[in-house]
Amino acid sequence: MSRPVALERAAYEDVNAREGTSERLSAAVHQLLVELGEDRAPSRWFSRKLGVRTAFVEGFPYQILYVDDPIELRVLAIAHLRRRPGYWRKRLGPQ
Repeated sequence: MSRPVALERAAYEDVNAREGTSERLSAAVHQLLVELGEDRAPSRWFSRKLGVRTAFVEGFPYQILYVDDPIELRVLAIAHLRRRPGYWRKRLGPQ
């Protein structure tokens, strides 16, 4: 079953606003987003406290952080694993 993947503007900018973003990284992120929409993404992790899921981008030190809503997958961030950890949490809104 396929569901729409809604990429928040900030998540899009996470990876596309960086200088030197390779085509390989962009392609790997795109492929993982397709897999998430088709519910066949590898390496998923769920944070009970935040309600956020994580899928790791194969071959790159990046993760896609998303909320699994019934209607769509809402991508909060495409974050580097070692740069500014947790910066995306403010995108969840008030807790």
